[in-house]
Amino acid sequence: DDDDDEEGGDGGDIEDADDSEDDADEDFVSWEEAVTGHAVSEQPLVQALVPGSEEGKALVGRRILYHWADVGWCIGEINAANADFHETIGDDVVNFFVRYERDGDVSSHVLDLEDYEVNGPEDSWVLLNADTAATDDDDDDD
Repeated sequence: DDDDDEEGGDGGDIEDADDSEDDADEDFVSWEEAVTGHAVSEQPLVQALVPGSEEGKALVGRRILYHWADVGWCIGEINAANADFHETIGDDVVNFFVRYERDGDVSSHVLDLEDYEVNGPEDSWVLLNADTAATDDDDDDD
């Protein structure tokens, strides 16, 4: 019976299972967590989302927040504008490649204005201001 106590016979296994669920919940990034310390930019012009456009190339280096289904909101940086019309997701031509801070992976995207939404549903996105620093600290000094 002493062995049972050492193996967590006191319900430790259940707590461990609950902990793993909590860990999964903790890994999900809410809008509030993701946007803290950042300022959301106005939506880009529609021309900037056209694959191969000069306006699109101007967004390279800008940071975005993207709402992934399984992990929530993630910060990424647009590291390339796509000009290859054979690069598609479904029937849509990819317009940007984004490297995400969370895992360092680069993802292909078809970013459009329909999905540009603050605290929006899955697959929503927003641009962050180039300086990306919120000005809350400056307001506190007044």
